[in-house]
Amino acid sequence: MINLQRLDLNLLRTLDVLLSENNVTRAAQRLNLSQPSVSIQLARLREIFADPLLMPGPRGMQPTARADELRQPLRAALAALEQAVAPVSPFDPATAAETWRGGGDGLYGLGDPPADAGWVTPGLSRQSAGGIRAAACAAGASRRPTIQ
Repeated sequence: MINLQRLDLNLLRTLDVLLSENNVTRAAQRLNLSQPSVSIQLARLREIFADPLLMPGPRGMQPTARADELRQPLRAALAALEQAVAPVSPFDPATAAETWRGGGDGLYGLGDPPADAGWVTPGLSRQSAGGIRAAACAAGASRRPTIQ
């Protein structure tokens, strides 16, 4: 069993790029690292996985069976991590497709706010807000908000 404490995100990222490039020099260029540092990381990965992972072949490095097993799950895990930490894109009303809800707590956003909350949505219309769907219900209402 692999000791996860010996792995870090940089090693996993290096392994992903190595498995994509099958070439230490190109992997180093993509990672913006020196070739010797990627070679050192590959040596650490080989020790951790107790497998050569990449072996010299007639056309560059060839992945071992273990490396082939790791390729897709590793790529999926790194993609999920990248998605999880990706910056949230700024709100663009022209392309937004979210549903905004306001309601029973007296706080209103978009939709059909009470007359005294008109300042919250000045000038907002379906034309200016693209695909936004807004929902609101009156304070204390027990029904679900309606989509407009």
